[in-house]
Amino acid sequence: IGGNYGLMFTAYGAGGLVGPWLAPKLVAVMQDIPYQTIGANGQTIVKLFDAGSYSTSFFLAAIMCFIAVFLVSRLKTKSR
Repeated sequence: IGGNYGLMFTAYGAGGLVGPWLAPKLVAVMQDIPYQTIGANGQTIVKLFDAGSYSTSFFLAAIMCFIAVFLVSRLKTKSR
């Protein structure tokens, strides 16, 4: 367990150092990528990604946490 614990917190620390540096760079790249969508009237519209909020990321992380809790509760062995 000690080896896994060390690896986990090494990755956690690396993410804490690299993540804040990498996030604005990825946001800047994503804002320059056009994508197509269909408007309410059926016309094709070209838009750019609108970034600047982490709310979608937190929402997706929350969903993944709930999925993990569900999977762990289903896979947990029953004690006698």
